Amino acid sequence: FSPADNTVDPLAISLPTVLDQASAVWDTVNNVAFVFGGYDGASYLDGIIKFNPNSLAETLLIKLPTPRARAVSVWDPDNNVAYIFGGFNSGTYIDEIVKFIGESQSTLALSVHLPTGRYFCAAVWDTVNKCAYIFGGLGGGVPLNDILKFNPTQGTITKLSSSLPSG
Repeated sequence: FSPADNTVDPLAISLPTVLDQASAVWDTVNNVAFVFGGYDGASYLDGIIKFNPNSLAETLLIKLPTPRARAVSVWDPDNNVAYIFGGFNSGTYIDEIVKFIGESQSTLALSVHLPTGRYFCAAVWDTVNKCAYIFGGLGGGVPLNDILKFNPTQGTITKLSSSLPSG
């Protein structure tokens, strides 16, 4: 997408599979995208795809610890890692936090978990405080209005006292 002229230029490349409900981050160090999990219309996926827009190359790298769709992810540019939060798989609301290490292209399921399994959240990385904020989502089919703070240095997740407004 070009914001200068509001145009979309289709690329002459396609993904290795049909992909819906995936999560993605932009690696600011290597200028590539990583796409996590998703759904292909029949199965929940566990693949991690690397996309290089300069060479138009896509590569299926490794697998997440468990298949998932509807997760949310953030990129930590200081440590060159992504964090993937929650997701959904065949009726299961996932509370897992997965660390994807860009340099070694490996994953690690962290010992800290979300307070409840959830999907369809929003998340951002705070470059000043070196933490992620996870906003709401669905848990057990119920809309959530909590705000979570994930501190990877301390290995903690904290539910903040403030919550999302309704409306």
